[in-house]
Amino acid sequence: MRSASNSRIDSRLAHEADKRREKREKLKREQQELELQDCTFQPNINRKTSNPTIVNLKKFDEGRTPLHERVQEIQKQRQERIQNLRAKSELEERQNYFKPQINQRSDKLAQLKLMQELSNA
Repeated sequence: MRSASNSRIDSRLAHEADKRREKREKLKREQQELELQDCTFQPNINRKTSNPTIVNLKKFDEGRTPLHERVQEIQKQRQERIQNLRAKSELEERQNYFKPQINQRSDKLAQLKLMQELSNA
């Protein structure tokens, strides 16, 4: 007799627990709906494309060779650019573009100091 009453109590408690869980879920849904009512922004998007990012990438990649096939060409272009910059830099050094203007007083002071160093040596 006790096992029958225990099973009724168990089923009743389980039923009450289910009701409480359903009530919590309902309250949670209602709370989320209230929060979403405040969110009124809806972006205007083009519905014709399912995923614009993928479409744009496909358009971008059309006619391009994959990177792993272009690596040698890219490295070659980079080396050429570096060589051109070095050649330009060496040419500028040879042509001595940088010729600072020193005022006369500073020039005299530098000459005096040089003469003092030479006479002390």
